[in-house]
Amino acid sequence: MKSFSIEHLPSRGKMETRHSLRAGEWRVEILHQVNPDAWNASVADVGGSVFHNYYYSLSLYQSNCGKPFFARWWDDKARCVACCPGAIQWSRLWPFSVLFPQAHLSAFPACKGLVDLPSLLALLEEALAARGIMALILDSFGAPPEDSSNAPAPFAQVRRAEFRLALEPSLDELWGRLAGTRRTQIRRAQREGLVLRKGHTRAEVDQLGRLIAGSAQRWSQSHGQNFVTPPPEKLDRMARHLVEPGLATVYLAECAGGPLSGNLVGHFNGQAYNLLAGSSPEGFKVGAASWLYWEIIKDLKEQRVREFNLGGVAPDGDAPNHPARGLYDFKRDFGGRLVSCPSLTYVMRPGRYRWYQCLKERKPPWSWTVFHNLFRKQSGAAQ
Repeated sequence: MKSFSIEHLPSRGKMETRHSLRAGEWRVEILHQVNPDAWNASVADVGGSVFHNYYYSLSLYQSNCGKPFFARWWDDKARCVACCPGAIQWSRLWPFSVLFPQAHLSAFPACKGLVDLPSLLALLEEALAARGIMALILDSFGAPPEDSSNAPAPFAQVRRAEFRLALEPSLDELWGRLAGTRRTQIRRAQREGLVLRKGHTRAEVDQLGRLIAGSAQRWSQSHGQNFVTPPPEKLDRMARHLVEPGLATVYLAECAGGPLSGNLVGHFNGQAYNLLAGSSPEGFKVGAASWLYWEIIKDLKEQRVREFNLGGVAPDGDAPNHPARGLYDFKRDFGGRLVSCPSLTYVMRPGRYRWYQCLKERKPPWSWTVFHNLFRKQSGAAQ
C-alpha cells in the first residue's frame, strides 16, 4: 500500500513544501530547507560521510542551476534510517530545459544497519517521478558492493573505483604495508627537510589550486589529454563551505617556504576523503606527494579517523599502457583496498529522457527540427 502526500510547512517566514511517499514499512520525505545541525546529526547517526554533510551540499549545489533538496527515509517506528542531499537540476542553455528536470544525489544514501537500499532508492524514484522528475543520477561516493543482486538495473552507469585505507592498525603496521617505492620516496623527502603545514583559509586553497593547475598542465603535455581542473568558483565554494568551517583541511608539503605538494582532505564522522591533490615539478623530484600522504595518514590517525579514502582511480588502471596507470599504482602502494563504486543513472520517464538525449547529442527526430534549430541558436548565443 502506497500513499503520497504534500504538506506545506512554515519555515523562516515562508511556506515550505514537504513531499512524502510511504510504501510498506518505509517512508521518504523530500525537504528543500533543513536545520544544518539537525541534518548533520542525522547524517552522523546513520553513518554518513562528508558527502552527506549539509555544508558539502552547499559547496556542490550553491550557485548552480537547480534546487537543492534533502531526502530522509523513515521506518514504521518513525526512526530515520537513511538520508542524502541532492538537487533538482536542468540545463541553462536550452529555452525549454525546464521540461527535462533531473535529480542528482551527492552520493549513495547513507544507511543505518542492514537497510534495504534498493527499496529505498525505488521509493525515492517514485517520489521524484510524482514531481515530474525525468531521471535520477547517483554520484558514486558511498556506493554499496556491486554484488547487490536485488538492486534495480540502472539505465546507465559510469565505472569508477577508489582505494580505501583502514586506519585502525598501528602506525608500524601501516608503514609495513606501504610499497617499497613509497617508503623510499618518503625517506628522500625527509632528508630534503620537508615540513607540513595545515591550513583552513582561502589563501591555502589558492596555493593548492596553483599546484593542481601545474599538475594538469604537465599531464596534458605528457599524455596528450585534457585534465579537468576545478574552476575558481568551485574552489571558492569549497573554501567557504568546507575549509573555513573546518570540514576540510588543506595539507601542504613545504620546503624553503614554498609549497611542493598539496591535498584537500574532507573529514566528517570518522571518515576522511582526499578531495583534491597537486604537486610542483620540484615536488615530484623529491617524493613530496608520497611524504605528504604519509603525514596525512598520521594526522588523521591522531584525530581517530577510522578510514582514509585516497580518492578515485580508473577501475582498469592497472592495465599495461593505461594512461592513468601511474595514479593507480601510487594510491595502491599505500596498502588500501580497491572498492568499485560506479555512478548510476535511473530513468523514470523514458520517453522524455529519449528526447533529452536527442537534443543533447544534437540529433533530434525530424518532427523536432524547428525546435532544434531554435535550441542551437540559443546555445550559440549563450556560449
